[in-house]
Amino acid sequence: MNEPTEKRSTSGLAALSRDGARCELPIHLGCYLILPLFLLCFTWTAASTCAGAEDDPQFGGKSVSQWVEVARSDSDAEQRRKAAFAFGMLGPQAEQAVPALITLLQDSDDEVREAAARALGSVGRGRPSEVAALVKSLDDEHPSVVEAAAASLGEFGPAAQPAIEDLIDAADRFIDFRVPIESLCRIGEPAFKPLVRVLMDAQRPERLRIHTATALPRYGEPAVEPLAELARTATPALRSKALYGIGEIGPVASEVVPTLIEAMQAPDSDVRHAAAYSIGKCGPEAKAAIPLLIDALDDADRRVGDDAADALAAMEAELEPFIPQLIECLLEEDAFVRHHAAKVIGTVGPAAQSAVPALAEMLREHPESEVEAITAFGQIGPGAVSALPEIVERLERHPRAATAAIARMESATPKVVDRLVKLTSREDPRARVEAIEALGEFGEAATPALPALLRLLEDTGSYEVERWGSHGITKRIERVTVAESVPAALEKVGAAAIPGLIRALSHEEKSVRRLAMEALGRIGGPREAATAPLVVALSDDDADYRAAAARTLAAMGPDAADAADALVQMFLADPERNNRVEAARALGQLGEEAVVPVLADGTQDPDPEVRASAIQALGELGPIGVMSVPALVAALEDDGHRAEWISDHFATTAPIRLDAAEALGKIGPPAREATEALAETLSDEDGSVRVAVALALWRIDRENELSLPTLSAALTDSHQRTRELAARDLSALGPAASPALFALIAALDDESWIVRSEAAEALGAIGPAAADGTLELIELLLDDEEYFGDDVRRSAAGALGKLGAGAVPHLVAALEHPRLAVRVAAADALGEIGAPARPALSRLQALREEDYVTLRNATAKAPQSIRGASPDRF
Repeated sequence: MNEPTEKRSTSGLAALSRDGARCELPIHLGCYLILPLFLLCFTWTAASTCAGAEDDPQFGGKSVSQWVEVARSDSDAEQRRKAAFAFGMLGPQAEQAVPALITLLQDSDDEVREAAARALGSVGRGRPSEVAALVKSLDDEHPSVVEAAAASLGEFGPAAQPAIEDLIDAADRFIDFRVPIESLCRIGEPAFKPLVRVLMDAQRPERLRIHTATALPRYGEPAVEPLAELARTATPALRSKALYGIGEIGPVASEVVPTLIEAMQAPDSDVRHAAAYSIGKCGPEAKAAIPLLIDALDDADRRVGDDAADALAAMEAELEPFIPQLIECLLEEDAFVRHHAAKVIGTVGPAAQSAVPALAEMLREHPESEVEAITAFGQIGPGAVSALPEIVERLERHPRAATAAIARMESATPKVVDRLVKLTSREDPRARVEAIEALGEFGEAATPALPALLRLLEDTGSYEVERWGSHGITKRIERVTVAESVPAALEKVGAAAIPGLIRALSHEEKSVRRLAMEALGRIGGPREAATAPLVVALSDDDADYRAAAARTLAAMGPDAADAADALVQMFLADPERNNRVEAARALGQLGEEAVVPVLADGTQDPDPEVRASAIQALGELGPIGVMSVPALVAALEDDGHRAEWISDHFATTAPIRLDAAEALGKIGPPAREATEALAETLSDEDGSVRVAVALALWRIDRENELSLPTLSAALTDSHQRTRELAARDLSALGPAASPALFALIAALDDESWIVRSEAAEALGAIGPAAADGTLELIELLLDDEEYFGDDVRRSAAGALGKLGAGAVPHLVAALEHPRLAVRVAAADALGEIGAPARPALSRLQALREEDYVTLRNATAKAPQSIRGASPDRF
């Protein structure tokens, strides 16, 4: 059944105005949603409200009772249709309207009957009278009414079992049979045998049987046998659909591999295409099909060759004995066959070393196949080192593929590095950046390139790039310089770059000095020698430059201890508020007890942003900051607020009392004298403060009886931000948050995507003890919300990965999700589960060659974790 309107809306409209809550959507997106909402309201000539009096909710300016009266007595068919629509929008809240809807199913107007049929599926509960009324509507003379009635019966699920035969009858005569078939599937197990009967009945329309074959795999393993029978005996169109269905069921259908092998030899290319696809889904269980799949690489139908290559790639180690046949394919004239063979050989990995000479010949003789050959060399690894000169010769044409292959072969020799260094002099700025990024991929092996990389900090060549804003909704075009790509590469090269960067801090160009600061902030290693020039920079006339120096010192942490006095001076006297804030943050990272009194005095600063930064810095010092406890206790009564950035373009405010509570919690047990003041602050009017205090009490005293009840209660607070923080802080408690389990499970249905995501994270932090939330997490993982949904789905997959083996089948299913983020998250979660996720190996292998780097990496690392080995180098 449809959810009531209080539930979260996957369209995102529900976030625009509900109990005065802050709009979750960015302003620019909200504008596009508000306009159609205004038009809807204008059409109805009254503001639409989704909640009225508790016993008589409203929609479109009328209560349910008023709409019932319209439905029963208004002579205007349009008004009766609007009444039915209103009931449908209100869902179960309009339950009192069920008799009126049943009456409207007999209305003289087609559109009224259709609206009533659709609404009944939302309002009703599948009671016999409701099912009977909709069954009667399946005989309606108007197709749209029949469709609406069939769809609503599906909404009732198993309760609509008495309608099974009527739905089958409707599918037989209904133009759009997909709706009745879909509803039969939603009824569940009782409809399985009737659907099989439809599937096997040659007297029924072929299109109906085709769609039934498409729907039947939802039943899983029980559907294998009827689909296999159809795959052996039916027309080509039906055979191909049945074969696809077997593939959708996956490895559980491996017992029908002989049927799939037979289909691979069918004269119809659609049948061969479907058979190859399904063999790939069965993975290593279908290894008997390998010879046929190799032959199919040069099938006249390119689709068959593509699927045969994918199927072979899913066979993993089973392919090793067939390397000679695949080598022959590398020498074919048909470029598609060569590409497929190289792809398959690459999946074999180091065991395919015997294919290196043939791949080298393919590289030399067929320029159009260079990328495929280079990629295969990389997958073979060090065993393909004899091809290194050939790969190096192609660095200029294919820098990314060649660099990846060389890195995997662990052959980033000085000669190779020198070749890439020469490529950093190319005329095209983008090409220079490609070479810089390639050097970064070699890591420490690129140390000989450091002089060149450091010189490139001066490269002002620029080009345009697309930048995506928060959550991938907004896009802007920016111009970036070549030099801006250097810090990331130097970070990967590592500590060897530090001396050169310290020298760069004295460069005459301020832009170079700033990039050197950025790189030093990113590199781990001994950076004490950088402190002196950075201290000098703290006195520069350029305020932004001073701030950049403070940020770098903060990133250096204890390595910058000698900068303490200069940072204290900046904190006390810099004319720019932002710089005082940056100085406080840096002081909080030094780990120096001597700065505590200065920061404690800063908690009384007239500027709320500076006070907040001092308080936060004391928290970062942890137990070292115990002397500041009295000042922090006093700050629990601070009524000031500071800015809090929610995203790149949206800020709100947060109370400074929250920062004081968090700082006390980070000091931990040494702050025990603050517990009484914290307990009193649990009555604070701001929910975010109450949540922060609860967490602080727990960090100071793990047995505090006030923490968990406060955090659990906050999950149902009327303010979204409070719920977000409560879920986040429960995650910090880990397994200790298990008493809040059911409150967190309920929060998975919160109207805010952030709350749902944080609640999922918290369940994952609880671990196996949160197994009761598995079903809700699965629903969250497969949710179809468009905006922000990827964040939620990633959190759900991560949580499932920490709950144990019971989540494996659902995560395997999620590997088929249309959204990349879900597939990546599911692969990562399966790797987290480890050995119990072995059933996922074949599907992970099949996904490994998709054209997304993040997915390739995830699906390459996860099998290693599952098998208990360390991941390959990338």
